[in-house]
Amino acid sequence: GGSQQQSALTNFVRVLARGRPVTLVKACAYDPFVERRLAKMQLQKNLKTLTIVSADINITLSVCDITEVYTVEADGQEQFPKEIVKHLTPTEIDSLARVFHKLPDGRVMACCLLEARPKWRKLLLLTLKALIKRAMKQDRRAKEGGLTAAALDAANAAAGPQDKLMLQRGFLPLGGEQA
Repeated sequence: GGSQQQSALTNFVRVLARGRPVTLVKACAYDPFVERRLAKMQLQKNLKTLTIVSADINITLSVCDITEVYTVEADGQEQFPKEIVKHLTPTEIDSLARVFHKLPDGRVMACCLLEARPKWRKLLLLTLKALIKRAMKQDRRAKEGGLTAAALDAANAAAGPQDKLMLQRGFLPLGGEQA
């Protein structure tokens, strides 16, 4: 039911806040290689910033700047670069997720991740979509009410830990260029 999904998402947010290992996948200039980089995906405690960090890659993005999240399971292989898909095993293809995000200059970039566990992949998709919706709602409220970002941060800081981790109701259903 809905409360089970709510509980699973809340727990996944806690896992992401501690940091979750993922594998970044990137096409190489030299065919037939695909780089796989072990990385840590972490949601900052304000629930507004997501980082994906490996030894030599540091992606920091505002949840508001995430424009779409795809998985092969929900959206099909067509949403993923052929130059990556053709070099992956069938198991890796099934574990692909792709996160699109806006850069400050307006361009949209994407990163591809491998998340081997189907349950975690589904929770990642649902959590990111819920956080995007939540962040956009907060952004809209701040603009409409004339609240500053500092006032929102103060309100968030005053909220109890359960309030901070509680995601908004009404989760979106499961349904660029390569960075």
